[in-house]
Amino acid sequence: MTDADDYCFTNRAIIHVNGECAMSKKRLLRRYDYLMHNISNVFLETAGTIDLNVEIKFTIDNKPLSIDIHIGNDNVSPSASFEEITCFANNWMIDHKEKYKKGDFSHIFDLYMNN
Repeated sequence: MTDADDYCFTNRAIIHVNGECAMSKKRLLRRYDYLMHNISNVFLETAGTIDLNVEIKFTIDNKPLSIDIHIGNDNVSPSASFEEITCFANNWMIDHKEKYKKGDFSHIFDLYMNN
């Protein structure tokens, strides 16, 4: 990914806006709905104790993505920042997995089989 890439996490999808290069004004928008795409291999990688950068790495279907995040608060220790980000990411993933994972499709069966 390039520095021109932007991401938006919504309650239904991840939206990825891809900037091709600094010289181009072209932007490509991709939407990855949670119900239709498999999100796996989620990792948080810190750069160290000097800079407070975190990189979120994950795979959507078979496409690896990476997001660089600069924390920017020099008064917070890297371990506290990492813990906060990890807790947020973990809670978010658990909440959205339970919210959007559906195991019973009887309503669809009834819709098509009873007509």
